[in-house]
Parts: sequence; C-alpha cells; structure tokens
Amino acid sequence: MNYETKMAKILKENLFVNHRIEAQTGNTALQQITYKAQNTMEHNLVYTLTNNNIFVTGDFGEAVFTFPFTVTLHNLKNCSLELFRSSLNTFSKCSWHFDKETAISALKGYWEEKKVDSIYEDHDKIYEGFMFAIHCSNSVEDYNSELLPVISKTTGDAQLLRVAADFGKCISPNLIAMWVGLLDIVRINEKTAINIEKVEVNTQYFKELLQYAEFSPTFIIGGDEFSDDHTDFKKVERYNDLAIALNEQGISYIKIPVTDLKSLQFGEKEAKGIEEYHARYKK
Repeated sequence: MNYETKMAKILKENLFVNHRIEAQTGNTALQQITYKAQNTMEHNLVYTLTNNNIFVTGDFGEAVFTFPFTVTLHNLKNCSLELFRSSLNTFSKCSWHFDKETAISALKGYWEEKKVDSIYEDHDKIYEGFMFAIHCSNSVEDYNSELLPVISKTTGDAQLLRVAADFGKCISPNLIAMWVGLLDIVRINEKTAINIEKVEVNTQYFKELLQYAEFSPTFIIGGDEFSDDHTDFKKVERYNDLAIALNEQGISYIKIPVTDLKSLQFGEKEAKGIEEYHARYKK
C-alpha cells in the first residue's frame, strides 16, 4: 500500500468518520457544499462547483482545481487522486509531501532494477549519499538540496539526479483530504438523493404544508420544530430536483422553494423523511 492510499484510509477511518454534508446550496451551474462533522468546526471543507472549476476552502487550505470537463457531483464519481492533483491550479499550501519510507523503497527498487552498480564506479558512495539525504530531510525541498552535493562529489550525473529527485515525493495530505472529502460528498449525495416527484399525494398534510409555506420563502421538513431562519436545522438543499436528503444519523430534511411547493405531493411510506415527519406531526 503506497503513501497516498494509506493516508486516504487514515482520513476516511479517523478524521472524516463523522463528517457529512452540512449544507448544499445552488444548482448544477453553481453549487456550494459544506462538509463537516456535527457540532464542531474542526476539519471542515467547503466546495464550490461551477463550470469546470472547483474552489475548496477550509482547514486544509485554499485551492482551485480546473478539470477538463464540466464538474457535477455525478461526473466526479470516478475522479482519481491523480486526476484531482493534475487539475490543481493554485494552492495556499505546499502540494507535495516528502515521505522517507516511500523514498527508501524507491531508492532500493531503482538500484536493483537498473543495476546501478554496473553503471557508476562509486555506486556505493552514491547510494550512501542518497540514503543520508533521505534520512536528514523533512520536505521535498530539503531532500533536493541534499542531493546536489552527492552528485557533485561522485560520478553521478544529471539523469540520475532527475530520477532520484522524485524518490519520496508524495501528494500532500491536505490535497488528499480534499479529494477524500469530495468523494465522500459524491457518495452521500448518490446514496440519499430521492426524487420527491414520485411521492404519492396525501391531501390533508399537503394542505397544512402549503398553509405554512405562505409565511416562509422556503419550507423545510426535519428537526424538532420549525424556524424562520432555519438555523436549528442540519439541512441539505437540493433546489434542482427537490430531493430528500438523509444525514448520517438517519434524520431527513427537505427544503423546497415555494414556487415548486404547489406541485409537490407527499405520501406516508414512500420516503423515510416523510414518515418521520408524519410521526411527529400526528403526536
């Protein structure tokens, strides 16, 4: 398992284990999604998707990615880490990380594969110099600066320097975190999206909902009580397809523009969020 794979696993199973979509606004042309754990502001990420760009802000830095296609949650489903990194335009932090374990493994593998001992007379001295450079470096920049004296004092050449410079060069944990968060958002979105238009009519409840809608620009189902500013709701907004969103605790919230509410019909059993609302409503 390489460094990037291990780091992604650590982030998924530890840092992001309680993360979810906290808010989702906009439409397919411009979407903003907040990804964070409940009741904390630590390790939060905000993604803004527009055209072929993704703007990311939060505790892992600020970055701009430009993809070779229009970005939507649907077509980002199979986005690889390599594509994510290659699409990076600007980043407020260092985009590379130096991993000593990876560097040592790469050095040993290259020496064995290329049979370096048959190319350079002082191959032992070069190998020891590279190993020393690895052990005393904490960044890609440190490592590269340590390589230069090794090459200048041995028979090593520019080609060997170019190869060795990539030993231990891994994608930054901050960028991996942004990638892991994005894929989790895609997963949650795909898992929880339910088309409300398929829900059957329930006239009595529909009338009550419509009556409430006259006093609010939007209507939300979810939480323990209604609020004009909706600050007490952990919600996911999906204006374009009027979807039901289920959060990680299994509680559902629906936010519906009033202009669409009159054409909306609700049933008691078709969606978990509707059932939960009816259960509270009847008490």
